[in-house]
Amino acid sequence: MGMMEDRVPAMAGDDAPASELDSAERARAAGDFSTALALYDATLCIYPDHVDALAGRGAALRALGRPHEALAPLIEALSRDPDHAEARLELPQALREDNRHAEARSLYALLLRAANAPAQAWHGLAMLCLSEGRDAVAEICLRRAV
Repeated sequence: MGMMEDRVPAMAGDDAPASELDSAERARAAGDFSTALALYDATLCIYPDHVDALAGRGAALRALGRPHEALAPLIEALSRDPDHAEARLELPQALREDNRHAEARSLYALLLRAANAPAQAWHGLAMLCLSEGRDAVAEICLRRAV
């Protein structure tokens, strides 16, 4: 067996050091995205398949203005847990910020099909529409976001 096949995937929430993830979330909430990224990276060194750390890493990279780098951990998180709420919201935003509008629009459409579509998805679609000069559609999306 190769090195990759020998690795045992970590389960979200159970195996990662809770204190590091909590510290990363606190740093991110405080706007200290560099510290959050370092803490997520430290967790991923030990637990490379940890879904919450992957999603958090992607969110921190996006917040640091590095949307292209954010894509891989967000996609990885969703490949392990397709219903991971944070990764599902962060991925289309990263795609939008990486100027991959068609892909972002498709993911926003999937999110908005849900009966309880998150306001962040409406807001993200509004920002996408604004960037494309579709102001009237953006206004409708923003109204739905509130």
